[in-house]
Order: sequence, then C-alpha cells, then structure tokens
Amino acid sequence: MVRSFLKAGSVLVLILFLAVAASSEVVIDGVYDEVGDSSSFMIFAQDGDVIHAMGYWVSNGSPCVWFGEGKRSGNTFSYSFRYSIGKSYSGTHTWTISPDGRTLTGTWKTSDGRTGSASLKKRAI
Repeated sequence: MVRSFLKAGSVLVLILFLAVAASSEVVIDGVYDEVGDSSSFMIFAQDGDVIHAMGYWVSNGSPCVWFGEGKRSGNTFSYSFRYSIGKSYSGTHTWTISPDGRTLTGTWKTSDGRTGSASLKKRAI
C-alpha cells in the first residue's frame, strides 16, 4: 500500500511540474542589442502583461532615445513608442519572442509611414 501511494504521489508531482513548466512564460526583462547595428540597444521590463521599453541608437551621428509601453500576449508583445531625443515622430514595435527568450524578431512602423524589420539578441548577464 505504501508503494502504491508513493507511485501515485510521484506521478502527481510529475504532472504538476509539467503543468507549471508549460504555463510559465519566458522572461524578457533585460538589455537587447540590435543584430547588425552596434549603436542600437533596447531595454525591456515586464510587469504582468504590461511591457515597458526604451531604446537608444545613433542616426547620422546624432543620438536618438525613445520610450514606450504596451502589452504582451503569449510569445508576442507590442507597444507604442515616441522619441524623447533626436527624432520628432512616434510609432509601434511588434516583437515575437524565441522559445529560449534570447532572440526577438519583429517589425516597426513610424508615424511618418516608414516600416521595417529587426532582430534583437539578449545580452548575457
């Protein structure tokens, strides 16, 4: 009887562990460097499903700083941003998170009609 109880308990613990692992989201908090642009980096912080973002890059020798806030849903998140230094427009970013959380791929659109895509790599701690 004790043996049956231990087997059942072990199975229950395994099921609970798998359920927790399957439901946990990849943490995106951190600093990400833009692939192919050594002057560009972004910082993300997540609070529940709310994403806080800010970034820095150099455009034609001038520093540009932006900030934004948006929502996460599953393995994607998007936010509206606006520049505080260097540019006078705003826009949106939409990112897809890799399963390991180390890479973000996404698109951007600015209020002046420009669009593009980018890839980010998370900095090692």
